[in-house]
Amino acid sequence: MFSEVSEDRVCEEAGVTADWCTCYSYRNISTNGEESKAIALHALSEINEKLKKAGKVSSFRAQMTLEHVIDLEQKVSTDLQEHFIVMFDTNSWGN
Repeated sequence: MFSEVSEDRVCEEAGVTADWCTCYSYRNISTNGEESKAIALHALSEINEKLKKAGKVSSFRAQMTLEHVIDLEQKVSTDLQEHFIVMFDTNSWGN
């Protein structure tokens, strides 16, 4: 706590994971293309799966489905992984 901190320290050195790092910027991606829809569908699939595993959705109840993509941003970084922030609307559990 009382040791000197380098001014050029990077998040990794400070123990901040890439998910929480604010050093990177993001670029907007069009929400009209197939890429944005595929990314939103992937995220929604993960959410539906987690809800099922947590017992929040019965096997008889319909899963949420994608209505439309509101916003999509891609993290600008030099690593080989692609990171996105996606905002989307869903229907009301298949209704």
